[in-house]
Amino acid sequence: MKKMTYIVLVSILSVFFAQDAQAENMLEILTPPQYISTQSNYLHIVGKTNAPLVEIFLNDEKQFELLVKDSIFHASLIFGYGVNEVRIIPIYSESKASDSFSKTVEIMYGPRISRKFKKIYAPYTFHAIQNNKDCSACHTTFSENVDSLTYDTGCLDCHSSLKDKMKKHIKSDVRTCITCHQQDSQFYGSSATEDTNLCYSCHTDKIGQFAQDFIHGPVAGGTCTICHDPHGSQFDHNLVNPEQILCFSCHEDLEEDTKDKRVTHDPFKNGQCGACHDPHATSNKWVLVKNSEEVCLGCHNPDNKSMDWHSHPYNVKPKRKLKINIELSKQGNLECISCHNPHATNSEHLLRINEEFTCIGCHTDVL
Repeated sequence: MKKMTYIVLVSILSVFFAQDAQAENMLEILTPPQYISTQSNYLHIVGKTNAPLVEIFLNDEKQFELLVKDSIFHASLIFGYGVNEVRIIPIYSESKASDSFSKTVEIMYGPRISRKFKKIYAPYTFHAIQNNKDCSACHTTFSENVDSLTYDTGCLDCHSSLKDKMKKHIKSDVRTCITCHQQDSQFYGSSATEDTNLCYSCHTDKIGQFAQDFIHGPVAGGTCTICHDPHGSQFDHNLVNPEQILCFSCHEDLEEDTKDKRVTHDPFKNGQCGACHDPHATSNKWVLVKNSEEVCLGCHNPDNKSMDWHSHPYNVKPKRKLKINIELSKQGNLECISCHNPHATNSEHLLRINEEFTCIGCHTDVL
């Protein structure tokens, strides 16, 4: 009988201490939910814990530690394309809490989210339809008169850093945040609309301009905000970064391949990608602003505008089967970039390979 009583007592105490430990180590993610999708490369995570500190990990790499104030912590994260895992670990002392008390959030980021992933990852919204009491104790996201909101009220009470930026994008105070951000009848703002024609609602002059043979990837994906900051920026055309830095943020392989080359084309070296490439769409290969001949002759012999001065045959088909890969025009003819690299090489005159091996691509008889 004593043995039975002892077992029951131990069981009760085990449950009690387990519940007590659970109460001691508390972590709750208030927003966002565990699986979300977004067309933006940043979001906010708000959580509640009784720990004094939390650690934030992104894809298993520690980002930073956060102080917890009045049981609430808030983090802004920037991440890359694809699935990103954010893990929050509460810290109670010098020894971290067990991972069993950590929380994770999976973020699917891309210009467009496929139907398959939409079934798993709900669209990210920072402002929830149902106010969380932990947030609404300090913040108000409700306005009975949406039409009365201007840049100086409502949203900018919290998003004050956007006040001056917005004027660089939208000159008129008639349009407000709700021009681009979805709301319901109670004005709980959600994320920017997923309508890929949102920008066209103001930029009507661009409608139809991008329906050409060659379309830049972000434009084809309907994601203008990959290159343009919708709230305005310090750079021309409200670009999120200076031109060359922006282009290299996607074209990393091009930056890597050219950084140590001995000879660099001046427009490329000076970050003038737009001198040769249209950032949206054209009818020319590689999204060139004109065909390759016109682009090159715009700087090289611009007065003559012909290739008569060049000793090598141009705009003709190679007479022999090529032994090495040489770029040809859509018609299969030789063009400037058949032999010259438009970015950077280790050869004089920006030849794609050194002169000897460039020539034997066609002139196999010299071998």
